[in-house]
Amino acid sequence: MTRWLLLVLCLGATTALAAERVAVVIGANVGAPRRAKLWFAERDAERVARTFVELGDFDADKVQVLKQPNATDVRAALAAAEVKLQQSRREGQRTVLVVYFSGHAASGALELADERFDFHELKALVEASTADVKVAIVDACESGVLTQVKGAKATSAVDFVVPAEESARGVAYIASTAVGEAAQESAAIGGSFFTFHLDAALRGAGDANGDGLVSLAEAFQYTSSRTISGTSTTELGPQHPTYDFRMAGRGDVTLSDLRRAEATMVLKGPPTSTWLVQQGQRLVAEAPGGQALALPAGTYRVERRSAGDVFAGPITLSAGQRLEVESLPRVTALAGRGKGGDDGRVELLAGGIASTGQLLNSTAVFGGRLGARVAIGAWGVRLLVGYEGASGTLRSGAAWQTQSLDLGGALVRRLVDTTVALDVGLEAGAQSTWQVLPSTTLNAWAGAGAATAGFGVRVGPVVPQLMVWGGAHVLRVDDVVRVQPLVRVGLMLGVEL
Repeated sequence: MTRWLLLVLCLGATTALAAERVAVVIGANVGAPRRAKLWFAERDAERVARTFVELGDFDADKVQVLKQPNATDVRAALAAAEVKLQQSRREGQRTVLVVYFSGHAASGALELADERFDFHELKALVEASTADVKVAIVDACESGVLTQVKGAKATSAVDFVVPAEESARGVAYIASTAVGEAAQESAAIGGSFFTFHLDAALRGAGDANGDGLVSLAEAFQYTSSRTISGTSTTELGPQHPTYDFRMAGRGDVTLSDLRRAEATMVLKGPPTSTWLVQQGQRLVAEAPGGQALALPAGTYRVERRSAGDVFAGPITLSAGQRLEVESLPRVTALAGRGKGGDDGRVELLAGGIASTGQLLNSTAVFGGRLGARVAIGAWGVRLLVGYEGASGTLRSGAAWQTQSLDLGGALVRRLVDTTVALDVGLEAGAQSTWQVLPSTTLNAWAGAGAATAGFGVRVGPVVPQLMVWGGAHVLRVDDVVRVQPLVRVGLMLGVEL
């Protein structure tokens, strides 16, 4: 508590949003060679930049968004920001500089593909700025197992020592982790835990005193609390955002003004309830009851969870509207839903397959399958159409050829839905087969039943995966019924929409 009182008292004074504001927002999915590509670092940067413009009184032309820049690009962006800040100071305005980074880091440096950008250099450039208030937010990352991991070493995100010189009259550093920890991002929320909750804080979830303004202290307090709780059940365990600062004067830095919102959604109910606000496939915010969120006009899916009950429905916000949401229809809780849920998500599938024991007089056939999977909570309905064929030569030297078209429908359950995806289920299908022999052509209809499993690894919305089937194939040829074992292996590529 004492530390928070010091933060509130010592952070530099800016009157609401009465200052010229300039931001450099950086997202880099690709780190050093041999590091896994991040899913959401660049999307995190877009999210933060959008909120700065909507609610933070940043003019759009004063927010530079850099995606996968090199070190020279970062230096140039900070130099351009400084030109704008100096011009504003000459005009007598107070000035604020915000630098945000999401990407990989290791041993004291940000990673920009095959380049390193030392924290010492970043610190020096920020502190050299003539801005009255300087805020640097670092969400630095590397890959993990079930979630992707940020912050390779203890020095990667938090080893900022703010100098004691009086010239550094308004500097604050916010880091996504404590020393020695990893920070995490998740496909379920479509971003890093830290930045997702920071964005929700700036949209109103962090407005602890209800004055319609979100200060740096309020934003950090909310983000820290929600990041710790959101990561407490992951394999890597909780991460603890940290800060380091030195400010002169009294008061706090205001980061967002909720009164600037195009529309406002008030989430009624006790703080013990949890609200999820989703637009399309993007989870916008997860917040406790009693919060007001500043949002663009549009249609959202809103869900409230309280004491094991789930209530959900569509909510449309009009420009200028302040809408209180309290009464929603009760829905059935979906097992394995996780943050943001999976309902209605479509995954397109295509790939090659190899089968044995299912076509007449052939031991192995090859082809392809094309289809889609539609999610219903932790379950999914998968429909695939395929073509298979084989050809060869009889002992007599005569050629033969076999071809088939098949349709298979499966009910599958997603057991794991993180960096990796694991499905198991049952499939039933039908097949039309024709085989050309030297003296005749055989035609057959067939039915099949099989257990199926799929294992994939997410690379953003793309999911390369291995699928296997095992079961029985029933063929009817010239009134003769044959039962054959069915084994099929497929290498499929999924794209989640």
